[in-house]
Amino acid sequence: KIKVISSSGISYKVVSFNVIVVPKVASPMMATFMGDTITEAGLTMVSELESGGKLIIERVVVEVEENGKKVRKSVPPLIVVAP
Repeated sequence: KIKVISSSGISYKVVSFNVIVVPKVASPMMATFMGDTITEAGLTMVSELESGGKLIIERVVVEVEENGKKVRKSVPPLIVVAP
């Protein structure tokens, strides 16, 4: 699951997100997920990442409440480099 929690401890509902796997020597792969859970196919894609490759979680959309209304906001991307 993908969780988004603010620095003040507020949790936000994840609506959707993209995962991009960028292997060091092969072509990048991308998948889009609805909700907060990555599928088995997505986990397989991530598990193929080797040392020096990158995992990018981007276009994370969360639902927030502003002035009594639910609105959708984007969260900055997260980039992880495999050791």
